[in-house]
Amino acid sequence: MLGIALLVACGAWQGSGEELGAACVDCHGELVEAWRASPMARALRPLDASELAELAPVADPRTGFRYTLERRGERGFIVEDWVGSDGRSVAEARNEAELVFAIGAGVADTSYAALRGGRWWFAPLEVLSATATRPRHAVLAPGQMTTPGLRFDVAISDECLACHTDALPPERFPSNLAAGSAWTPRGPDCSHCHPAAAAHAEHQSSNATGPAPIVAAALRTPIERVSSCARCHLQGDARVPLANDLSLSRAPGGDLLAKLAVFTGSDANGEIPFVCQTERMVESVCFTASLAREGRALTCETCHDPHRSVFEARERESVRAACTRCHAPDDAAMPGRDTPCSQPLARRAEKACVDCHARRTAPFDVADVEIFDHKIERKPLAPSKIAAIRIKQARSGELKRFRWPGRPVPLDGDPGLELLGLVGADQPERALALVDSKPDAAVERLAVYHHARGGLLESARRFEDARKAYLRAKLFDAGSAATRINLGLVLAQCGKASEGLAELDAVVRAHPASDGALRNRALVKLALGDTAGARADLEAAHALLAGAVTARGLAELARRENDRAAYERWLAAARALDPNGR
Repeated sequence: MLGIALLVACGAWQGSGEELGAACVDCHGELVEAWRASPMARALRPLDASELAELAPVADPRTGFRYTLERRGERGFIVEDWVGSDGRSVAEARNEAELVFAIGAGVADTSYAALRGGRWWFAPLEVLSATATRPRHAVLAPGQMTTPGLRFDVAISDECLACHTDALPPERFPSNLAAGSAWTPRGPDCSHCHPAAAAHAEHQSSNATGPAPIVAAALRTPIERVSSCARCHLQGDARVPLANDLSLSRAPGGDLLAKLAVFTGSDANGEIPFVCQTERMVESVCFTASLAREGRALTCETCHDPHRSVFEARERESVRAACTRCHAPDDAAMPGRDTPCSQPLARRAEKACVDCHARRTAPFDVADVEIFDHKIERKPLAPSKIAAIRIKQARSGELKRFRWPGRPVPLDGDPGLELLGLVGADQPERALALVDSKPDAAVERLAVYHHARGGLLESARRFEDARKAYLRAKLFDAGSAATRINLGLVLAQCGKASEGLAELDAVVRAHPASDGALRNRALVKLALGDTAGARADLEAAHALLAGAVTARGLAELARRENDRAAYERWLAAARALDPNGR
């Protein structure tokens, strides 16, 4: 069974990129320049190979692998080698991949996209920025820390990139297939947050008559304004789009929760993920109380000018002054203001409000960094001490649906959405308990629901039910290659191998770089007695993306055919790819 992806590629919303920024600069030059200097504008960027110089190698003693970031002229590489019991590198197990772009502005850390098999993967290392106590240094990426031996197995898909750019690569499959040279990685531009920016710029430049489109037309209410930031600053353990067209959930404007179901974890210890700003702010009394205040509701913009870096002196002063909109700036009684600060006036000049009311703490999913917890409290919790990095917030398995205070969410309690939330939160066993529950008609129309349900049924060996689920997913998204790849194999498991072969033939014709389709087609061909065809497909899959599992499969086919030389060759290839024998 292939991995279940909740945010499958159903079309990518494209911003108008540099052209839009160029159009906006004529009237909003100062804002555009400030934005381009901000960390958010650099959230995705071409690789600067100088960043990789003089970084020490990082070893993973649990697996024997060691990783080194290398600069070679203007190019960067990550080198993986395996250290044997004698402490020496094993030449046959050496592997390297070119680093092609950077993810993150480098304020806290930077991740890198590694090119392997013509596809993008998260590099096994990331670089932590310098602090007062430590210089810049490389560490194992979070995935490597939580899953020893993961290596180059975490795909960089459009789901990962959508918060880092408004100019996604052209639609392709597999979803991490490297884009051509026409695509340049860059951070988001004006259209990422302004829903009518392109129409507004066109109207202004063409001297058209009539009212100009309002750039913030869909950001009128406090919830809509917070939603604009929540698209990227509300991660949760699972995010489930409420429509088959993913461009609707990615586009700015409106109430995010009308487009996306977000599931978070319960954590009474106050441990927070790196991306949790919206979730924590909404839990603040400052936010909930402000919603009843006419014209003074707390939003992200109350404290932050989204066009500017928080490290600018001007912006830091603005953040410092934000609290005085509701709280008295001195000890004088002020009508309509809350209780003044308890700190003596002499000490307030040395501190900002956040120094006392928003703790700095370590997130549970990124090592060796600290962030501001956006839950504003009279007496914040002590900073968290994270014993071990983890990816998901929910420890006990219990998820909760994120909601705006006092407001219902669409399809609240629906078992179909709960199933998708559990799958997205990596809890397939609990999700399996919901596969026979009847969802709302709106969820029944989601291709991703039937795809996820099909995967769960397949894992439970209920192949006929899985076949029906995949067919329903195909009905609502006929172009989904991931569904068709799974369906092809399930058809064979239902005694319909010829139909499965036809399904997979169609996928391979449309997506010749799909190693997953080739591997499944090899299994179907085996079911039809075509050993030579199965071997050819596995060899083609291995040529696209070399893997130890595929190599071992080829070794087994060679053993069945009494081809001793091929058997030894493929076993050696498998050992070189995975010296630990996983």
